[in-house]
Amino acid sequence: MPARLLSLLAAPVIRTCLFGAAALLCGTAQAQTPVWQAAAGAGITQSTGALAQVYATVADANGNAYITGTFNGTARFGTTLVSSAGSNDAFVAKWNGTTNAFDWVLPLGGTGSDRGTALALTGNTLYVAGIFTGTAALGGVQLISAGQEDGFVAKIVDAGSSGNVAWARSAGGSGFDGLTGVAVGTTGVFVTGSFNGTAQLGGLSLSSSGSNDVLVAKLTDAGSTASFTWAQRAGGTGPDLAQAIALSGPNVYVGGYYSSASAEFGGIPLPNSSLSTIDGFVTKLTDTGAAGNFAWAQRVSGPADDLVRALAVRGSTVYAVGNYNSATLSAGPFTLGNNGGFDVLVTKLVDAGGSASFAWAYNAGGPGGESSSSVAVAGSHVFLTGGFTSSTVSFGGTILTNTNTLTDVYLARLTDAGASASFTYALSAGAAGDDYGIGLSIGGPRVYVGGSAGSAAQFGAHTLPPSSTGAPTGFIATFTDAAILSTASTDWANALAVYPNPARHRATVQLPALPTSAVLALTDALGRTLWQHTAPPSAAHSTHTVPLGHLAAGVYYLHVQTGAQSVRRTLAVE
Repeated sequence: MPARLLSLLAAPVIRTCLFGAAALLCGTAQAQTPVWQAAAGAGITQSTGALAQVYATVADANGNAYITGTFNGTARFGTTLVSSAGSNDAFVAKWNGTTNAFDWVLPLGGTGSDRGTALALTGNTLYVAGIFTGTAALGGVQLISAGQEDGFVAKIVDAGSSGNVAWARSAGGSGFDGLTGVAVGTTGVFVTGSFNGTAQLGGLSLSSSGSNDVLVAKLTDAGSTASFTWAQRAGGTGPDLAQAIALSGPNVYVGGYYSSASAEFGGIPLPNSSLSTIDGFVTKLTDTGAAGNFAWAQRVSGPADDLVRALAVRGSTVYAVGNYNSATLSAGPFTLGNNGGFDVLVTKLVDAGGSASFAWAYNAGGPGGESSSSVAVAGSHVFLTGGFTSSTVSFGGTILTNTNTLTDVYLARLTDAGASASFTYALSAGAAGDDYGIGLSIGGPRVYVGGSAGSAAQFGAHTLPPSSTGAPTGFIATFTDAAILSTASTDWANALAVYPNPARHRATVQLPALPTSAVLALTDALGRTLWQHTAPPSAAHSTHTVPLGHLAAGVYYLHVQTGAQSVRRTLAVE
């Protein structure tokens, strides 16, 4: 693999979270521009040369946050000490948003080098994806790598005071393989990553076209076990890597970057703008149950290196973030300039089923180097985080000032107005060392950012102490955004999905988590109720089947009401 691509792939891993041991809490958020409300360190290293790094975060609606990453030596998470079995072990830890303390930490790994790279959450069930070498113990499950590095995915049940592994599966072959993204939906667990040569996923086999290819796979969770249902590859003769995965109903979206002269996504070619650089991609697969089929692929491209690092989905809208150092970048009909070095990229695509189009694209940056590593969406509000090295960096009308000559954390919010968007605000954090935002999630009205901070990094009025070994300090920082509070009651409508549509014998309605019950009703063109169902409150998304076999072909209307809010979807019956 070319050294440049290796360095770009390693950047979000090497420059992520090293944790120290403190929790700092404070008052209330402002009405419009939030302030940091809490900043918590975790996983302080206890032995010389030891470290703990975090690569992903996810939050629930109750204010709890989960982190995953890697550590070696002995590390402290609150009052809990964990020691690695090898050079590096993976871990998953739960931060309690009520007590502001860690409820539990679960080490995962063996004598080799292991790391968790991604998390997904539904109810009290976590799914973690990552990379391991040699033999790794994940709870009571032992995995053995088939080659240099393999990917893993595991299910962890949060029991309150502990996290328990229910099952774990590996993916890979004799080369360097890994999983870098995981998402969970009503039809299964989906993972993405890359592989080299031939990779085994249970009874399924994939072969790469050249160096590393993109991997996308679905697992069926049977409770205490799981099996791979389907697997797909994408790419060309060069190194091609996936970084992110997101779901909306049966639609599976994957983002990453490729260096092949032309990368194939299920017969859909994406040419590279240059034979010696990297372009970013976003692609969609449709999960039919037993198979996953590519529907479309889009690229962001220019004469230099351009990357997609993270995705977020709301209905048929896909948000992609990354960074680029091309002098000009093309995203469909939109062309972006460059402020110098790498600039932040944020763009919106609209999925039309068999195709997609760019709705808008924006950049942010200064004369130095900026990156975006994670994105989350709540209603029309899009949040992104990363790091910036410029002395000043502009996010719309907000100018952030770097505290040093290295890297500071930023958190920015855009408001999506449909055909355009605008930056609403931006926050920064940091001190004398290198500081990065790497993980981002939304739980209730709270925004959570995880990352790596240097000595005595400041989050507004709050300062994180360094670790006792002098290593950088990891953090989870949070604030409440009033805009999320105002849209939380209606955002469920944007997350509601009905599929397939058109349908024949039955249709599935996917509802997001709801604090109160919802009434579903199917009516005809005359307004007559043909079917009705009450969905109970749920802490996670739920699915409900609408029987259609007794209906004549035609157009019907599905009504969903929760509290005073209601939404209608048109449903075609064949």
